Amino acid sequence: MTVRFRATVAYNGSVFWAPGFKWRTGCTIDLFYFPLDTQLCSVQFVNWQHGRDMLVFSLSSYGLMTNLMEENAQWEVVNQSAGTQIIMATPTVSVPLVEFSLTFRRKPLYYVFYVLLPCFTVSAISILVFLLHAEAGEKISLSVTVLLSYTIVLINVADVTPQNGETAPLISKLYRRRTQ
Repeated sequence: MTVRFRATVAYNGSVFWAPGFKWRTGCTIDLFYFPLDTQLCSVQFVNWQHGRDMLVFSLSSYGLMTNLMEENAQWEVVNQSAGTQIIMATPTVSVPLVEFSLTFRRKPLYYVFYVLLPCFTVSAISILVFLLHAEAGEKISLSVTVLLSYTIVLINVADVTPQNGETAPLISKLYRRRTQ
């Protein structure tokens, strides 16, 4: 069996290696400003086998190759960065570290039309309750209708909100407070 590695050795002894596999990573997200949120995802690679005297990470002048990324309907990449540093593994051994960071912004058009717009519309209609006279029978009907509308909007917000145990979106907090 022949194993081939994608490594190129230059005339000065430097080796360029392009790994032939994919890493799957995950990042924690903060949903407080959902659906108008921006997320930062960082990935660090450390070589614990060899110290910096045997292995040096260097970055390409081209930056991250985002041209290989697939277009996503929900997110867009707004910033990218990469950096290297040396960390001390022990008092006498230092190892190289490389970190890649991507900043994503959610594309909010869907959420504006199907979450925010209904929220603001129901809130605006609830003000009409105070314009009706106390003797009018429509005041109670409108109040009940607005309360049911709040419930339906809250269910819609809960359905489209990503589930995260760390934080709750601000819009969910506002509507829970209004319906209680």
